[in-house]
Amino acid sequence: MGSFHLGCIAIGGYLEPQNNSVYCVSATLMVDTVFEQKVWAAPDSYPWACHIYQVQSEALQFLKNLIGSQ
Repeated sequence: MGSFHLGCIAIGGYLEPQNNSVYCVSATLMVDTVFEQKVWAAPDSYPWACHIYQVQSEALQFLKNLIGSQ
């Protein structure tokens, strides 16, 4: 409680990320976001799904990545 993971990560070259690639940050540094439109999606032939969305947030972020195994 009080800290959150940063979400998914992207690794080039079809490599599975190392177990220590994800970090947690304090909840005081986090802001809520709202998904808008999908900007890009990887083809179904890729080994991992990847979707990039434009998001709306007070931190003025532009993209949010959602990456997971198929």
